[in-house]
Amino acid sequence: MIKPQLPHPPSPLALLLCFPLAALILGCGGGKNGNDPSAVIEGNGFTILGTLTDQFDRAKAKANVEDTLSRHPDIDCMVGLFEYNPPLILEALEQADKLGTVKVVAFDENDRTLKGIQDEHVVGTIAQDPYMYGYKSMEYLANLHEGDAPARLAYVTNGVAPFWTIAEKGALQAESDLNVSVEVVMPSGGITDQKDKIEDLLTKKVDGIAVSPIDADNQTELLNKAAERTNLVTHDSDAPASNRICYVGMDNYEAGLMCAELVKKALPEGGKVMIFVGRMEQDNAKHRRQGLIDGLIGKKREKGGVDLPEEKFIHVPAQTIEKGNVDEFWSTLKQRLGKE
Repeated sequence: MIKPQLPHPPSPLALLLCFPLAALILGCGGGKNGNDPSAVIEGNGFTILGTLTDQFDRAKAKANVEDTLSRHPDIDCMVGLFEYNPPLILEALEQADKLGTVKVVAFDENDRTLKGIQDEHVVGTIAQDPYMYGYKSMEYLANLHEGDAPARLAYVTNGVAPFWTIAEKGALQAESDLNVSVEVVMPSGGITDQKDKIEDLLTKKVDGIAVSPIDADNQTELLNKAAERTNLVTHDSDAPASNRICYVGMDNYEAGLMCAELVKKALPEGGKVMIFVGRMEQDNAKHRRQGLIDGLIGKKREKGGVDLPEEKFIHVPAQTIEKGNVDEFWSTLKQRLGKE
């Protein structure tokens, strides 16, 4: 019997020569799945230059925009995924005399963003409904409460921002409507501060906590500890691995797809895009960014970013705000905040 001849293993030199080519073929970042924020992703006429994070540092967020303008003077569009990103993009563009030259697509309903839509410096924004995040979270927890005494509830944000001021209004409106006690907690010191605040609420023996986790993957133990001692729900950003009862918010992947439609409307022939976001550790940031990328390169998932049964997902849908509906939207927002 003749034994088949096995091929010789490649030499170390051959591996070294082949590796860069393999990396190039894979896109230097695992292809088009978007797992590597620094990867350049191309498809459907779009070049996504990368995703820049700032860890909620506003100075860093603006510096990211300035650095992008320096490194990519031919940039076509900038997309801000967190509430404070678009206003800082606008500020940097104005100082560089590039307002209107570089397209801006936004998330959330910051006043500067809405004014930018009115002035046609922002193509549009994907507006969440933080007011209803606050209201629906407290309503859900109030319905779980047993006993004659009014429920003592807490609404915990992931930081301090105008977005959360709107959510606070909703939570406090629920307090008034539902005869419950609501404490709104806005940690300013990141994940450690949020952990301390949650542990303090557990010490107070509150009847329910709604939290937007800063880093869900690394907070599972904390969240499960909270879920053992009180009713726990997540809002804005989910923690799927935890024992929270439900998630209150939007489908961030679908919102990312909505954002992609705004970019495509602004750049019908495609172009160069940079993404700006606070943290990639948050569940909402991951799904929002992936929806945007998939929508631009034409690789839409069959399912969205929320894989939960109906009773565990209190859906608060997002909406697209553009020039044609910004005035009505802003007027409604001001009424909710008591500014009109």
